[in-house]
Amino acid sequence: MSFSLKLLGGVALEGSAGPVSGPAVQRHRLALLALLAVSRPAAQSREKLVAWLWSEQDDDHARALLNQSVHALRRALGAEVILSAGNELRLNSALVRCDATAFEEAIHAEAPARAVALYSGPFLDGFFLDKAPEFERWVARERDRLETLYARALEDLAEAAQRAGDWSEAARCWKARLVHDPCDSRVVLRLMAALEREGNPAGALRHGLAHQHRLREDLEIEPDPAVLDAVARLRRESQAAPSHGENQGPLGAPPPAAAILPVASGPPSADSAASRSTRRPEAFVAAAVLLVLALVVAVGLMPGGGLRAKPATAGVDEIAQAVALELNRREQGDTTGRLPELRTTSIPAYELYLRGNDPALLRSDSAARRGLGYFEQAVALDSNYAAAWAG
Repeated sequence: MSFSLKLLGGVALEGSAGPVSGPAVQRHRLALLALLAVSRPAAQSREKLVAWLWSEQDDDHARALLNQSVHALRRALGAEVILSAGNELRLNSALVRCDATAFEEAIHAEAPARAVALYSGPFLDGFFLDKAPEFERWVARERDRLETLYARALEDLAEAAQRAGDWSEAARCWKARLVHDPCDSRVVLRLMAALEREGNPAGALRHGLAHQHRLREDLEIEPDPAVLDAVARLRRESQAAPSHGENQGPLGAPPPAAAILPVASGPPSADSAASRSTRRPEAFVAAAVLLVLALVVAVGLMPGGGLRAKPATAGVDEIAQAVALELNRREQGDTTGRLPELRTTSIPAYELYLRGNDPALLRSDSAARRGLGYFEQAVALDSNYAAAWAG
């Protein structure tokens, strides 16, 4: 019987009959499988495994815990799943397939499309061990290493699409690459260029403005001059272009609220929004702040930028109302989520929103900051995404 070990985007162990349960999936035992899986085909010494997983235990107790873990895994998955050779242990790759090692194999085989398809999220995302600092440091190193390989694979795909003249695919890959590192000006410039070649200068301008805002507001640094020059040029060209329809927003973009309007129930009434804001003044204040931020993105009122066009007031009001409703819902303890009423047209933004909503991220300050980063990246992809603003 063979098993599948998922380490990218979380952790899970499954067999042909479905997810494995019981003693084999205790957290330290999953961590042991992760260490052995990423190390293969090499073996790991028992001393290293003990230091990673039970560094705060005395040597005899730590070795006993390792032996118990190996015994529990062999009993649940098969006697040959962990192979012993003297003082070293090795995972039997014929019995346990791992997505992280398959990802690396695709990278080494120079198959970036397969590698990108296998990469479902950060290494051991949301997984942690108490009192195992060496293991946490190892996870951080592996996560950074695998994320770097993923970023390179995305760039390889984007550049291959550009050589083939497929600018739509190139833009898709550069967008995914930007989610990985939203502060990289080089990637923003490549994305803006691909969007222009695709025939979407408005999208290029929006990404340039969002990048400017992120660097100035979050990092308090000035963007790369090349980004500023590209934004200024796109603004000049957009102002010189003729208008195509009175319902379009700045640069011919759709109204800002299009991505988050309710599907069936319609927008909330003014009376209901007012009553909710009376009950939840803090939510009203938050919505007002987000209204200003939405105006910044939708209208382009950036430092040194100037007002380009009259804002689509009704659309921005709907964004603020949707955010206020979402905040009120969360304050009342409703955590079920109502995504059909707060939709986004950006699949990467939706995926980032889901990752930011993972309850496991609230277990530590560092994890909570990572969750906040997911929401910020979602907003950078879709500035009208009310659910991400509320997150």
